[in-house]
Amino acid sequence: MFYPLKTHFWKYHQLILSAFLLLFAFIKLGQHPIYPWDEARTGVNAIEMLINHDWVNLHYAGQPDHWRAKPPLVVWCVAGSFSLFGFNEFSLRLPSAIAIIFAFFFTYKTIRLYKNEKFAFWTCMMLLTAKGMIGWHVGRTGDFDAMLVFVLLAGLYNFPLMFLWR
Repeated sequence: MFYPLKTHFWKYHQLILSAFLLLFAFIKLGQHPIYPWDEARTGVNAIEMLINHDWVNLHYAGQPDHWRAKPPLVVWCVAGSFSLFGFNEFSLRLPSAIAIIFAFFFTYKTIRLYKNEKFAFWTCMMLLTAKGMIGWHVGRTGDFDAMLVFVLLAGLYNFPLMFLWR
């Protein structure tokens, strides 16, 4: 009696996970003020990158930014977001929200290398509730952490595949 319901659910489990992920990543993304720590500095770096047309060196207050010695990938993404959607809180946080979505994709794919889809689904659903993934200062703010998590999880997924291709 309940068997068709179970198979029907697992047929659409990735869609359900994606819906929750999109909801948690994007709901009220631009409604909070910009925080004066890394998030504000990332925004200023991106604005000055657009003004100066210097796509390699980060600038802050008209001077080269020596305080932040990080690769400019996040600032490029924020600058692109500013170019598309204007200078606002949503545009500043959009690259981090997208990066955390891709991080969940690679988390799911990595778990599927070793376990079944039910285990991967429930693990990702539990991670959705963790503030360390989708929370302030990671997936919902305009700083470097979400992109770092995404790149590390993508590398973690691809590392064992390098040995399978041989």
